Amino acid sequence: MGRKKSAEKEKELKKKKECKEKGLIYDKETKECRKRLKKKKAKKKVSSPKKKKSPKKKPKKQCKCLDSKITRKGEVKCVKRNPARCRLSGNWYVEMEKKNIIEIKNINKKKIIKKACTCVDFKKNKKGKYICLSRVPKGCRNLVKNWYQHLDDVIKENDKNLGKLEQSPKKKSPKKKSPKKKSEKKIILILKSAEDHNGAFDKDGDRGLFTVFQSYIDLRKNELKNNNYEMIYIDKISNVYQIHDILNNIKYKIAHLIIMSHGNVNSLYLSHEGVIKSNTKEMDILANSLREKLLPHASILLHSCLVGEGGPNAYNFSSNLAKKIPGHIIYGSEKSINRGDLDLQFIFTSEEDGSLLPIYHIEKYPLYDFCYKNDGKKC
Repeated sequence: MGRKKSAEKEKELKKKKECKEKGLIYDKETKECRKRLKKKKAKKKVSSPKKKKSPKKKPKKQCKCLDSKITRKGEVKCVKRNPARCRLSGNWYVEMEKKNIIEIKNINKKKIIKKACTCVDFKKNKKGKYICLSRVPKGCRNLVKNWYQHLDDVIKENDKNLGKLEQSPKKKSPKKKSPKKKSEKKIILILKSAEDHNGAFDKDGDRGLFTVFQSYIDLRKNELKNNNYEMIYIDKISNVYQIHDILNNIKYKIAHLIIMSHGNVNSLYLSHEGVIKSNTKEMDILANSLREKLLPHASILLHSCLVGEGGPNAYNFSSNLAKKIPGHIIYGSEKSINRGDLDLQFIFTSEEDGSLLPIYHIEKYPLYDFCYKNDGKKC
């Protein structure tokens, strides 16, 4: 019997070694190798967070101002309060504004000094509003709302002698301002031809002319706060169909147009194949596309030679184009325009539609302006 038990134990040990080598576990019941069983993790119960009890609000202590002073900005600032750590709350400043009086309590003397804000000297600014220069007392600033409106009413009654403003201002109901409509952008368009056989223009057009227009746009942006003008420069224009496509792609209306190209009495020379002659199909395409995009009072400068030869009474390119787009001023030169001859003196802005009317000048020879009405008569 002892031998049998020892033999069985030896078999079990061998089996266990085999199971360990294979990465398995020896099962005593079946006396065979098996895989290890994964233990299931017990789910932890999530305890709901305990609601914190809101602390009871302590009653606010009343803030009392014992001493006050006036800052450089003209604001009333409380210096001493009761209790010391209490912040200023309530409508203390509002009540001071209603009274139009600054109350300063001097604890040592136990007196109340009252100072009222009154304007002694004033002036009118650029916007037409009155600005107070000196007040009594000197450090006192106005604590009353609509003070300037009240000052305007008093000055209208007596412009010469203002005197002291002791009357309390009347409260006026605020007027509802109607929303301002955003004005659309207006374009200063410059088109330069692809052909320049004798180098009459700069590489980037006429630099001096562009500088004047850009400074005009900057002036309106900075001083007048009106940035509704934009200058667009496009070069290498080879034919009238390219001009037609450019005008169709521009979203906004044109306030002033400049066409820079070579020319003669009856034609504009954009390139070898892109010549626009008077009273031809090409001129009709140009006139129709301009009529749709120009503002009602927009002007055109033909920066070209000889296009206005003979003046408004003669037969030339400028007069023919002006008759096809009535109501618009077209500038055309009597002779060839040399570098530095063209001078831009003024730029007038139309109040009706915002179109630009520049005043050009050439000293050596005339620069005509061509303009016709719908009935064919001169403007």
